[in-house]
Amino acid sequence: MQATGPIVPKLQPGTPPPVRGAPKPPFEPMSVAEAVLAANKPLLAEATPSEHIEPPFDPEPPQPNQAESLAQRLVRASEEVGPRLHKASEHLNGAIFAVQVAFGELRLGVSASVEFGEQEPEGRFVTYLSYRKHEGNWVFVVEVIDEATSERVSVTPLVKASRERRLEAVRRLPDLADQLIESATQQCDEVDDEVISLGALVEGLNKLKRQSKGPKS
Repeated sequence: MQATGPIVPKLQPGTPPPVRGAPKPPFEPMSVAEAVLAANKPLLAEATPSEHIEPPFDPEPPQPNQAESLAQRLVRASEEVGPRLHKASEHLNGAIFAVQVAFGELRLGVSASVEFGEQEPEGRFVTYLSYRKHEGNWVFVVEVIDEATSERVSVTPLVKASRERRLEAVRRLPDLADQLIESATQQCDEVDDEVISLGALVEGLNKLKRQSKGPKS
């Protein structure tokens, strides 16, 4: 049986031998997260790519200054943008009233409608921007028509519609004006035709009247 002694590690060529009593390198403190990761390093190394290892610690919560910054931005938006948006809505209503009055001063006495907004895929209920008489006044209205029955499902004066609806409707006002002119022209042609028909009817009646007053045999 061979005697055993202390095992001396083999040194690579060019490697200086260790010096007894040499000072140890200074200890570098680790954070708690680094220490936990170092303790779990063997487990992480043995894990296959398909395995999912949850981190041994919760992610850091958002810093308080970040949350306060978001809150400050929201408050600033409500204080700065809110009043501007309210004032812009008032100006929008004023512009709609002005155009509505201009339409009324034309005294055309005809209604017109154009489709606007997103329509249902089935196409049964269609939304229109219309200029017509509503509650005794000629106004712009947003109305939903059931195309299957031709009935009005809802009627809302444009100035009382949502801001999004009003903005969308303003973009369609030129189209509505064109439709109004077309409707007025069509009604003029229809009236002219009816006047001609009535004139022919009156002439026929007068002719019969003259014949009835002719010489008697």
